[in-house]
Amino acid sequence: MSEPLDISDVTPTISIFRAPSFSSHGPTLWFTILEVNFRAHRITSSLKKFSVATTLLPPEVLSQLADSVTAAYTSDTPYEDLKTAITTRLEASLSTRLQVLLSKEELGNEKPTDLLRRMKKLIGTHQHSFDTTILTHLFYQRLPHTIQRNLFTVKGKLSLEDLAQLADEFMDTISNKTNICKITSSNEVSQLKGLISSLAVQVSELKLLVKQQSPAYSPSPRHHRSHSRDSRSTSNNSTNSNFNGMCYYYHRFGKNAHHCQQSCSFNSGNDTSSH
Repeated sequence: MSEPLDISDVTPTISIFRAPSFSSHGPTLWFTILEVNFRAHRITSSLKKFSVATTLLPPEVLSQLADSVTAAYTSDTPYEDLKTAITTRLEASLSTRLQVLLSKEELGNEKPTDLLRRMKKLIGTHQHSFDTTILTHLFYQRLPHTIQRNLFTVKGKLSLEDLAQLADEFMDTISNKTNICKITSSNEVSQLKGLISSLAVQVSELKLLVKQQSPAYSPSPRHHRSHSRDSRSTSNNSTNSNFNGMCYYYHRFGKNAHHCQQSCSFNSGNDTSSH
């Protein structure tokens, strides 16, 4: 346990310190500047450093970390324990806030290197204290799944800058392939449309040709039957006139004809009963 500190030994030291105002956004930097002052004034006692630091810290920070401040004061290394407690607690809080902020960043139409540049800009002066592993993970999550698969085996072996550059190269390669596929697909669609149009024209021409070769009038079945009877009658009459007055039956069967027509010359010269 550290010995009680005489406050009179601390007050003059604080008055000549050139320590900046404490900021919860950069506690590590604040302690670094504080330690420069300690060396300049040859302050080596951990307890005295603790007393100076707690005097310069804002009341709201001391209230927020009251348990850590109390524990540090009772230890053998109060200043070191105080510094560790404050930086760990506040840097973790800062890291969480930055993660939330960075998680809203999206790649969009930009290159991966542009995304990384924007993320670093958001971190700003906290880059020295921000965990690079977390930043790499957040950056990796923002990339397309195809790029993530390509980078999976090397993401732990390359620096974040090299990883972003490699992601750029993969993006360019994929973009070129996509453009080629789009052009090929567009050409195939155009050719297919042209073929369909050509087939449509051919079908129309075939329909017109069939229509032109079809009869202009197709008679009804009744008319066709009447026409057939007339044709047969005409045919019979014509046939009768071609057998020298004899009917078709006599000409075909001679004396054995049983259906000789009345107009037949054979019938008129013989008894009809013999037919």
